[in-house]
Amino acid sequence: MKLNKKGFVLAETLVVAVFMATIFTIIYVNFYPLIGEYEKRENYDDLDSKYDIYWFKRLVQSKQALPTDKWRDYTGPEYTTLCDGDNDGYCDVDNAKLKTGYIKLIPNSRPELECNMFSTNNENGVNYKEMCIALKNQTEIQKLYLTTYYLNDTNKQELIYKNQGTNGYLKKKINNVADENIKDYVNYLPDYRFPSPNGARFRLVAQFKRHTNTDTNLDEPYYTYATIEVNRDKGV
Repeated sequence: MKLNKKGFVLAETLVVAVFMATIFTIIYVNFYPLIGEYEKRENYDDLDSKYDIYWFKRLVQSKQALPTDKWRDYTGPEYTTLCDGDNDGYCDVDNAKLKTGYIKLIPNSRPELECNMFSTNNENGVNYKEMCIALKNQTEIQKLYLTTYYLNDTNKQELIYKNQGTNGYLKKKINNVADENIKDYVNYLPDYRFPSPNGARFRLVAQFKRHTNTDTNLDEPYYTYATIEVNRDKGV
């Protein structure tokens, strides 16, 4: 007499189907968000953005492009051994306007002033203001923040300035900015807990606009981000 195995085969098929569905559900739930994160973060510190922000760093770091008196309007007195009474590497008489967490160089409330900080004719005859304008137009930079080298105070590291304040770091202040994309990028960055090996006390954070097509009707713009340290002591 033949045994009826149809019921057993059906049950076995259902068990395998449920098992496979469970596996695929786990894969989807756990790995699909990672794909989205990867797609987003591939625009973080990409090569083009690093190259573009480097030139803004050269401008901000250069004492010929951004003279000391204008630099002090943003950050207070520059470090010298004369202002470092306790020899801790920080200027004791610094009034540090960076206690606000960051300086928004671009965009300025008056766009025509965004590059006015840079000199128009130094001893070498270089017009750094025009260079800034050209860089702005070429890179389509949307935001440029000057901030302290450290981005957070989770480890209670020594303050960049005496009056920086525990709420003065960029990662806390950036939450007041409306742009969620720049907030995501800043929070993605490390805190930079250890001092820069190059002695940098500042950094730039930038947002650039990119294009997918030269045809404006087909173009789908997107944004990329980059950060770089600034060391005025090594500026020329």
